[in-house]
Amino acid sequence: MTKEFSDKVKNLLHQMYDAQCKVNDEIFPEWRKKLDMENWEEAILVESAEALESAGYKWWKKQDIDEENIKVELIDILHFKLSWLAYQSAYVFEQEISGFISGFGKKIKPVERKTKLLKDVGKTQTMFSLGKAMKAYGLDNIEDVFRTYMTKNVLNLFRTKNGYKEGTYIKNWNGDEDNVVAFKLAKKIEADNFFENLYKVLENYYENNVKEKDGNNRAIIKSRKRKFNKKETRVD
Repeated sequence: MTKEFSDKVKNLLHQMYDAQCKVNDEIFPEWRKKLDMENWEEAILVESAEALESAGYKWWKKQDIDEENIKVELIDILHFKLSWLAYQSAYVFEQEISGFISGFGKKIKPVERKTKLLKDVGKTQTMFSLGKAMKAYGLDNIEDVFRTYMTKNVLNLFRTKNGYKEGTYIKNWNGDEDNVVAFKLAKKIEADNFFENLYKVLENYYENNVKEKDGNNRAIIKSRKRKFNKKETRVD
């Protein structure tokens, strides 16, 4: 592994860390005071279990392996792990970053069980194990990791600003979950000013293709209900 590659990964991880703290501040301004490391560790444990579920670990029954969802779960774990790092000393922070670079650059042995790598993510909760699992499941290009992470990061901020906590946010975007649409839209966004540009694209799509249609659908349903009620109450 070259120094140039290590420096590149380290730079991108620092950018992702800064973006994560920014989103945390928006979602829960007092997160540094009212949450602790255990909150993030619990979240990592659950996400690793969801990744394992998608990996088809149940040898006693037929299962379809969903590697795309495993990638999404691993990116979610990266969100929580970066949040966890905010509570650490500068020394631990840099050690974990170095661990990720080492795990990400590690060659996976043919005999190594990939599901064990997912289990290790939840069990050890180190950046090393996360980097190794990402590499094993096809997130082997750091630019792809960065783009995927930043897409989910932008979406998390967008959700928060559009009523996610209040329960008014519409997560189903014309038959697809919002993250599926967000990842499709992100592929068309240039790397420069990626965060701001993707946010604007999501905003425009949500306003014109989701909220407007949802409003029209609600109006149609109300109209049908009124007609139905009139028929019910009419006396011949």
